[in-house]
Amino acid sequence: MKEKGTISTFDDFNRLIKDYDTNFTIYRGVSSVKHKLIPKVGRKDVYKFRDEYEPHEQKLFRLFRERALPLIGYNPTNDWEWLALAQHYGLATRLLDWTRNPLMALFFAVCDGKETDSALYIRYKKDSYLRIEDHPDPFKYSGDIKKVIPPRFDKRIIVQSGLFTIHPDPEQEYDDDYIDKIIIHNANRDELKGTLHKYGIHKESVYPDLEHLCEHLLWLSTNSY
Repeated sequence: MKEKGTISTFDDFNRLIKDYDTNFTIYRGVSSVKHKLIPKVGRKDVYKFRDEYEPHEQKLFRLFRERALPLIGYNPTNDWEWLALAQHYGLATRLLDWTRNPLMALFFAVCDGKETDSALYIRYKKDSYLRIEDHPDPFKYSGDIKKVIPPRFDKRIIVQSGLFTIHPDPEQEYDDDYIDKIIIHNANRDELKGTLHKYGIHKESVYPDLEHLCEHLLWLSTNSY
């Protein structure tokens, strides 16, 4: 992994990402520069399971499947669909969220206030997507970290241009020569959020539901942008 530079302005952001190939580059924005590329279920410093993560990962997934069905308007057809849905709504899984849209990644990096700088991870490896048809059980996949295209059944995934990477060893930090890291100065969060709003990237558009519509309307009424 290489640190490519720092962002203070939107011009800095555009300059640093403009040369990446849109055919295979994906982006991940994180609210703190301290956040490593470790899936949520493997973050031992944050989620302190009573013992090894594997039984808790399976239990969480089973309980999610049992209880989520009344809350969604469709029935996922396989474990990959269930796992993608669970990950996208915050369950601890072995997936990491990414996006094909760098503006979305920048929004995720700056949307919530923190006391530290935030960061943008850029993965530009020219590899193929995992054929989930060849690996029907995501918990038994043991190959390299690969990109996974989620099914397009959830509107959040669609509007966020979302996809995932699958991590067979979720406790291991993801780090290779095809990842760049850009630091975003904490003092410039609000300015960057205002610029993203002008491009139509804000909580109402990123999270198309009533809760985030209300958050966005409140933000419009209480902030200069």
